[in-house]
Amino acid sequence: MLAEVIQSEGLRLSEREQGQLFRVTLSVALDPDSDGSSSQVGKPPSCPICGSLDIEDWASIEPPIVSETELPLASHRDWDELEARSKWGRIRGVLAHVTGDGEK
Repeated sequence: MLAEVIQSEGLRLSEREQGQLFRVTLSVALDPDSDGSSSQVGKPPSCPICGSLDIEDWASIEPPIVSETELPLASHRDWDELEARSKWGRIRGVLAHVTGDGEK
């Protein structure tokens, strides 16, 4: 559906730009997290102490520490219940935001 909206809006995007746009627009199709916040693909990690996304400095650990974390499955029940017109509207809203109010 994203490709159809891109085409209907007359946007010319590289495959890389389309992939980046898919990652951004996927959030409108995902149900909120268990805490009610919006799900986002590629969202930067939050501070493990205070939860802030405004992290001043990250330091790598050598050698890397591998840990297994169980993540909840993403769902899109709300999206599935929308009519196509509403889905297009949500995607167009993201496009307008990303491209500067829909400028082509």
